[in-house]
Amino acid sequence: SGLVVVGKGAGQDADVFGWVSTYARTAQNMREAIESMVEYLPVLHSPGADVEFVSTNQTAEFRWHPFGDIGIDEQSTEHGLLLFMKLLEALGGKDFQPTSVNAVANIPLRDVAFMEERFRCKVHANAPATAIGLDVAFLDRPLRTSNRILRGLLKSYFLKVKNATRQTLIEQVEAYVRLELASRGCSLDRCAAKLDTTVRT
Repeated sequence: SGLVVVGKGAGQDADVFGWVSTYARTAQNMREAIESMVEYLPVLHSPGADVEFVSTNQTAEFRWHPFGDIGIDEQSTEHGLLLFMKLLEALGGKDFQPTSVNAVANIPLRDVAFMEERFRCKVHANAPATAIGLDVAFLDRPLRTSNRILRGLLKSYFLKVKNATRQTLIEQVEAYVRLELASRGCSLDRCAAKLDTTVRT
């Protein structure tokens, strides 16, 4: 998945993401929960992970890209999708259903069929990024597990961890190169854009 590589591990649940799972559950709504995951998964669970949440008026996607040195492995992609889906279902409740699922790996047809039955939506293999699509209307629905006090306490702790592990620009460039080199997506322009700086810098 680029974020988590597990063995057979079918018994694993969303709490494999540790405190990030708990923090997401304390959010006011699904949008805030996913934004929490994007902000803190790379800090507290998977350093260097490339995670993003993209939403417009019509569509929304929670996306992640595999680590370059891991390669595109169908088993880790499938397990990552299952774990993230379990977390989104835990957040959204029984009626949560994705609108689409993309997998960066070349998933075998039998596994695609299993995933489509499990996720109740179309699954596309060989996609540019692994992603779970969501209904935009679902994003602002209040979460039953929202807890403002616990969220404040966890955020205070997370910010301390984030500040303590903040990378220098050189370390950030090195992490980008390690992530992208094996996938042949490494370029000066993309690195500058990713780090929100200029090519000259």
